Amino acid sequence: MSSFKRLWAIALGVLTLTAGCGSGTSVYTANNEVSVTASITGIRRTKYGDTVAGFLKIEGNKRKLVSADLECFWLHVGATKSESIWVDTYIDTLRGDYPARDGVVTVGVYWAMPDDARLTAADLREAKLTIKNPFLTPSCFEFAKTR
Repeated sequence: MSSFKRLWAIALGVLTLTAGCGSGTSVYTANNEVSVTASITGIRRTKYGDTVAGFLKIEGNKRKLVSADLECFWLHVGATKSESIWVDTYIDTLRGDYPARDGVVTVGVYWAMPDDARLTAADLREAKLTIKNPFLTPSCFEFAKTR
């Protein structure tokens, strides 16, 4: 990770904690291809609605992961389902195939929630993560070729 990205991640973490949004909630899900943990760091309120920030860690169960389509990961908080997922960088990057390093995808993300969600840190205790392919393509994941 570049030093700029490290500094940005630290600054974002400090900003999230000082804003009183830190939740420390982790959610886990798996299917026959991957195991996924989302560490939720908090809620951000924007003029466009609430977003839930966190870090995704995606690992292949039996094969080495090359990339994962982030659009396949949906956050549910109670009855509220995320509308989209974005890579959390200095300039927000739309979701999509995200490369793995050493077979693991680790990425800061945020989920845009419906405008009327008005979530609280207490609501995050009910968070769940699901894997669903919105494009009906063969898979949300690319794996290393086996010999």
